[in-house]
Amino acid sequence: MRHNGGWSVALSFAEPATGISWRLGEAGNFRETGFMDAFDPRTRRRMPNPSIQLDADQPATTIYVRYVDANGGLQGPFPIRFEPVGALEREQRKILEMTAGSWLSFREYNGLLLYYTHLMSYRCTIRQVRIDLTRRSRTGRSRCRRAIRRIQCRFRPTRSPILKSRPQPDWCR
Repeated sequence: MRHNGGWSVALSFAEPATGISWRLGEAGNFRETGFMDAFDPRTRRRMPNPSIQLDADQPATTIYVRYVDANGGLQGPFPIRFEPVGALEREQRKILEMTAGSWLSFREYNGLLLYYTHLMSYRCTIRQVRIDLTRRSRTGRSRCRRAIRRIQCRFRPTRSPILKSRPQPDWCR
């Protein structure tokens, strides 16, 4: 999971583990994850911390994980491919799918305002957003169309997107 401080990688195992260690790449020493302040009822020992932290600018790499099973045997190392771009896109797509009702919101303040902040928060998985509004009035219907082109996905905050559209009626600006 991506957050402001970097990446959190959650590990899970099919059998109880009494210790977890990891390293980045083929060489180097394994680092212990430490223990949580909780007991595992299966082993009756402190539960090993099942997560590791990576830097925000961590490039694609292979994480090697090994663990100590309940009998004291060392299992692994097991390679796990870490692709930050793909992981971010999958994570944000999942969030957008779960929160489809929150993508847009309206507010009446000196006219009708349309907020798309939610979409901006998870922009790394979006190629384009098209917004089409129809307003009915006494004189007929008028349309407001806006297209937000792909907004560059960076790990640092970016400026607001540029809305590319044709000239619009006053109520649509």
